[in-house]
Amino acid sequence: MAISISDLLQLPILKNIQLLGGKAGLSRVVTWPYIGNSEDFSLEWTRGGELLFLMNTGGREEPDRLDKFLSDCASRNLAGLVLFDPSDNTLLRAEITELADRLALPLLRLPGNIKTTEVMRDIGEMILKEQHERRHLYDIIYEILYGTHLNVAAVERQAAFFGYNLNTAHQACVTRVINFQEVALSLNYTDDDAQAEFKSYLNQVILSAAARYIKNVMAIPKGSYEAVLLIPIEQSQDKSARAKQVEQFCQYMMNTFHGLQLKAGMGSISTAVWDCKKSLKEAEQALQMASATKGSPVITNFEDLGFFRVLYKFPDVSVLDDYVQSQLGPLLQYDQINDGELMKTLQTYYECKLNLNQTAKELFIHRNSLMYRFKKIEELIHKKPDDTAAYQSLFFSILLYRFLSVHNKQ
Repeated sequence: MAISISDLLQLPILKNIQLLGGKAGLSRVVTWPYIGNSEDFSLEWTRGGELLFLMNTGGREEPDRLDKFLSDCASRNLAGLVLFDPSDNTLLRAEITELADRLALPLLRLPGNIKTTEVMRDIGEMILKEQHERRHLYDIIYEILYGTHLNVAAVERQAAFFGYNLNTAHQACVTRVINFQEVALSLNYTDDDAQAEFKSYLNQVILSAAARYIKNVMAIPKGSYEAVLLIPIEQSQDKSARAKQVEQFCQYMMNTFHGLQLKAGMGSISTAVWDCKKSLKEAEQALQMASATKGSPVITNFEDLGFFRVLYKFPDVSVLDDYVQSQLGPLLQYDQINDGELMKTLQTYYECKLNLNQTAKELFIHRNSLMYRFKKIEELIHKKPDDTAAYQSLFFSILLYRFLSVHNKQ
């Protein structure tokens, strides 16, 4: 899944290339190689994943110039920086290699006797070959998840060619970048084209990281900001070990892109990969609930949804909506007309286990203001929220309302 710096270093033409620093970043994804001249070179055009071959580095040997350029490359998520046979001055500056190590940005030296055109050609061919194989693997995964399964044996043979065993149990996982726009804008990707290119690069990093952290996973992009992972189940591996792999993958992504928020939903285990459609649906539902719930964990399992698992199987949600309106309709209408927070107040009160002081603290309001809100709530629904019978029906209605809010966005 995607070409990394480590993969490129296996090319015969790069056998004599020297790694000066940034070894921890050798797994960085490479989208394409580019050549630039060091003098007044701008990185504004970059979108992430570029491997930059920099010529005439002498001009950047002035104090702090190459250091700043390295930092800029890292902040723009470049794959690495290659210097064309730099002078001894550059090589002897320990601060530069130490900075590359801190940034985990591969800094390499290319001997001057290697032809640049041949290097560009071999790297380009390797990337294009990987892209062709990746599209073929996507076809296999699409057939498993969305196809008609008319020729299972043929698909299994094709998967085996890529090293995947379909004759085992699998579990579906769906990941979603919650705040793509925020991350893109923080990198100054403001126009549609720039964001589309960055999204493509981000997808490659996600799939590459999933393959690195989750053993034998099959992964494919889904929609704009999601990815589907099919995780094979090994008998020797327990549930916690699988969860740890997914958690490490998610954490890597959030550490790699500053401010990025990633959520993952996990479905149940399917004894055959061809039955993963059910697991995929469950993973999507778990992710929907997690994305809509403030403070939810990075990973949410469908089996941990409890009450909501039953609701997802309810045949007619209009019946649920009717019940919610009968219990909470006046509050919802009041909040909509007056831009109020009565629903939020009632929900927080129940989350705080009927503790008034804690509720006021969570809402950042004075206790007197809270009591005024409760008076208004009682007037509207003709019930006291702390009454036992009222608590049961109102709390149940709030759960239904949360579910319907997520369900109606599908």
